[in-house]
Amino acid sequence: MTRLTARELDRVIERAAILRLQKRKLVMSPRESKLLGIINRGLSPKKNARLEKLQEKLRDGKMTPPENKELLRLTDELEKLGAERLQALMELAALRRTTVERLMRELSVTDHAYV
Repeated sequence: MTRLTARELDRVIERAAILRLQKRKLVMSPRESKLLGIINRGLSPKKNARLEKLQEKLRDGKMTPPENKELLRLTDELEKLGAERLQALMELAALRRTTVERLMRELSVTDHAYV
């Protein structure tokens, strides 16, 4: 190792980091995998686009009563996903013996993921 160039050492370190991540994946429990799936779940791209369009109509004051109902339904769905996500974050943090805040940083999860 002492004879490696800086570039070669960087490659070794990078490869070691990749292997470590792969090993972590291999030892991840089924429960952790399920929790990560819940944490990463969101509205479908189609529903998200519709939500954004409805929010724009609301801001512009051009929303019809049926559109308002649809907006409320999508907002309820989003809030449900957020609650499930928080519950999964708390459980995963407990499994990994860490805080929710630290886990969110490790997973690069923001509290604005569903906004």
